[in-house]
Amino acid sequence: MSAETVLIEMLGSHGRVQTRERVTLAAGQRTFTIGRSVAADVTLDDAHAAALHATVEITPDGRILATDLGSVNGIVIAGKRHHRVQGLE
Repeated sequence: MSAETVLIEMLGSHGRVQTRERVTLAAGQRTFTIGRSVAADVTLDDAHAAALHATVEITPDGRILATDLGSVNGIVIAGKRHHRVQGLE
């Protein structure tokens, strides 16, 4: 199994791309974390993000699942805010 690269786009409040970041997943790695902490795989410069805000999983069939890690502000998927969800597609 080879490494995979994922392109992450962080959007502003009006849906415009603010930053892009590439994450290279090691062979066999299917998840990565997003948050303010330097321990996160994708580090956000956003006061509204938790230190470890969410995880993203890429399933073997290519679906993308997001999990909120108990953040105060939740995660937004397809324009809808969700709190304490796991595996949301």
